[in-house]
Amino acid sequence: MVAARRSPKLADEPHGDGTFLDAVLEPHRCYYPALKGVFERGLATGVAHITGGGIRENLDRILPVDLDASVDLSTYRIPSVFERIRRAAGLPDTDMLRTFNLGVGLTLVCRPHDVAAVLAHLQKLGEEAYVIGEIVAGSGKVACHGALSFLPA
Repeated sequence: MVAARRSPKLADEPHGDGTFLDAVLEPHRCYYPALKGVFERGLATGVAHITGGGIRENLDRILPVDLDASVDLSTYRIPSVFERIRRAAGLPDTDMLRTFNLGVGLTLVCRPHDVAAVLAHLQKLGEEAYVIGEIVAGSGKVACHGALSFLPA
């Protein structure tokens, strides 16, 4: 059974080259072509697909018990559609971070000396890739710091 309620006002508002509804229904990207080369070359030690639960509830699943992920939220390049969602729903940043990936659809964990090679590989394939944090000693947790910066919708 499916129940759905459409908000025509927000759904039909212009956003980018289409409407808000077009933006939020954009199909999921397939990461396989870009990741294949990273893993074939042994450049990544882990990968987390950031879905519901956000970065904290997805990245922590791949961390060993003696390591933490230190994520700098100020580095996020958040697509403007998320500001529109935040404003329309009146959600605080904590809820936005827990509910949405905020444009960080996938995280790759790699050794510090492999960062440049991973970035170069992904950018060569047309992927927008950037560093959002580092792995540090800890207890298997994801610690976020810094403030999210939403682009105007």
